[in-house]
Amino acid sequence: MSKPLRQIVTATLSASLLLSPFFSLSVSAEQNQFNWFEQSDITLPKGTKAGKLSNAMRYVLLPTSRNTQALSIRVRLTDLPIKYASVTQTLTQNNGWELVEFNGKSVLKRDFTDNKEETLAEAISQLAALFKSEEAKGLFLPSQTDLVIAGNFKNRAAAELISDNLSDWKSSEAFSAPAELSLMPKSVSDAPKQEKPTVAYTAHTSLDDTANSKQQRKKLLTVTIANKILEKRLEEAFANQDVKVEVSNQILAQSSLVSQVSLTSEDSDQAKAAQQIIEKEINRARSSGFSQVEYEMVVSQLRKELEGQTRPHDEAYTAHQADQLIKAIDEGRVYTSPSYDLDLMNFHVAHMNEYDISNEFESVWKSPMELIIIPNS
Repeated sequence: MSKPLRQIVTATLSASLLLSPFFSLSVSAEQNQFNWFEQSDITLPKGTKAGKLSNAMRYVLLPTSRNTQALSIRVRLTDLPIKYASVTQTLTQNNGWELVEFNGKSVLKRDFTDNKEETLAEAISQLAALFKSEEAKGLFLPSQTDLVIAGNFKNRAAAELISDNLSDWKSSEAFSAPAELSLMPKSVSDAPKQEKPTVAYTAHTSLDDTANSKQQRKKLLTVTIANKILEKRLEEAFANQDVKVEVSNQILAQSSLVSQVSLTSEDSDQAKAAQQIIEKEINRARSSGFSQVEYEMVVSQLRKELEGQTRPHDEAYTAHQADQLIKAIDEGRVYTSPSYDLDLMNFHVAHMNEYDISNEFESVWKSPMELIIIPNS
């Protein structure tokens, strides 16, 4: 039986999400400006400085604490072809920089735990030497580079270092790799490859508020709580089976909210049988909603997770916030600190209950799309 065009388009999007890193989506070119996010009632943390050099290279400075000597630097290389990842690794392997993959993009990173007065200057000098080197000519482009610095430093001094070292870095002709450097694609991350789900249900919701506002974050929080309750129900349903189940959600391009139930199993028969259980639990939640106990349990879990990310509880706070800032740029949303996120969550949950969560779940999961993937081999 033929499907409506809208269902076919939705299924195609679901497939593209599942066959690539989940929810990996580039920020549009319009967002790749001085500010990478649409203005709203949420702003960057006090003391954060964003700027752009005359060559269009963007930088963001995030002072995190003067009580530690931590310093973390991230360089988001938007348009670095994956086939040149090995070249970049070769050019950086002896100077302390690490190349990792994030959402299909390459990111140079370096963390210092004993940051001294000259540490930042030396690191920026290294980057400038790399970007301007004859070996890397044309490999990196200023307009496709975002530099993030987090930690113990002074904004004015950091901005001057960036300007003095990188303002004269110019775009050049297309990159031509030296013959002695391998162009074979290889992984730029030590992280294990993500398993492909063998069963997945995906729901798409258009957002009325496209700015990353407090109202949009309330919507995301409400859906997150609902999906986490569903995830716990599914974990109980599959407790005696050798399967991995996860319920995730993410805002894409600040225009749509995608929720997904994914189940991974090496047994194809078991995966097919799981469809009925997933459908049953989704329908049960839609018709009967959630209990107060389930609601409070998930809220407590989310609160504990956020508390663990705040400065007093995270020993690698500076490095993690540098990563989160890169993620915020990639997703086109405002970066906020974990303490801000915790306060905002506490405010929102103080004005909602399990009925609000149940209604949101029913709205989001009106017509989940079913997608079967060939079992892992």
